[in-house]
Amino acid sequence: MIKQRYTVQRGILVNVVLIVLILMFAVISMNSGKMNLSPQEVLNVLLGNGTGKHNLILFDFECHESYCRSW
Repeated sequence: MIKQRYTVQRGILVNVVLIVLILMFAVISMNSGKMNLSPQEVLNVLLGNGTGKHNLILFDFECHESYCRSW
C-alpha cells in the first residue's frame, strides 16, 4: 500500500504561507516607486485609515505602477 505523504493540513499550511508571501510582496511593491510610503502607511491606507494624500499616492500612482510592472 502506498503511504500518503501529503496531508490536507500540509496543503492548507502551504497555501497560507503562499498567500502571506503574495500579500507581503504586494505591500513592498506598492511601497517602491517615486513617492515612497512606509509599510505602516500603506497598511493604513489599505485598511481605510489613510489620509487623502496617502490615498492619492497609493491608489492613483503606486497601484497603477505595480500593476504595470507585473505585466
